Amino acid sequence: MKQYKVTRLFKQQVFQFITHAIDSKDNLERTKLIFQQMDVNNDGVLSLKELRAGYKKHINVVATDEEITAIFHHADSDSTGFLKWPEFVEIAMDHEKLVHRQNLKKAFEFFDLDGSGTIQTHEIKEILGRVNAELAVDGAVKKIFERIDVNKDGIIDFDEFCTFMLDINL
Repeated sequence: MKQYKVTRLFKQQVFQFITHAIDSKDNLERTKLIFQQMDVNNDGVLSLKELRAGYKKHINVVATDEEITAIFHHADSDSTGFLKWPEFVEIAMDHEKLVHRQNLKKAFEFFDLDGSGTIQTHEIKEILGRVNAELAVDGAVKKIFERIDVNKDGIIDFDEFCTFMLDINL
């Protein structure tokens, strides 16, 4: 279960990069406004109750309470019982638009700090350390690598990265 959480958090970091660095500013601002409107108590996070109420009011998709609950628990990657902005972005943004190959290539290149065409453990550790020190510990980085490095050659190539990012079970 812990490996699942660590890899979900890494995936969120990639989505956050794509959203902030690549996706349109208008789309991001619109999503931020929806988040703020749903956050009725202005605590910077969304409870399940706020998501349910806001989903029905702001999202143009019909969903049952059970479906919204499932979405909430899937997105709550750190199991706090609340959705933070990066978690909300992942469910609010158009997934198909975010994870097309061109955006994944830009995200891959962002994580490939030395420009070698592959991602190594030290690169993941450095990038994650910039945004979340908890993720940058060796054990967490190893778990991420174990999940993404399918052929176990010690590096992540672009195809492995895409396979990981397109896996809807994470």
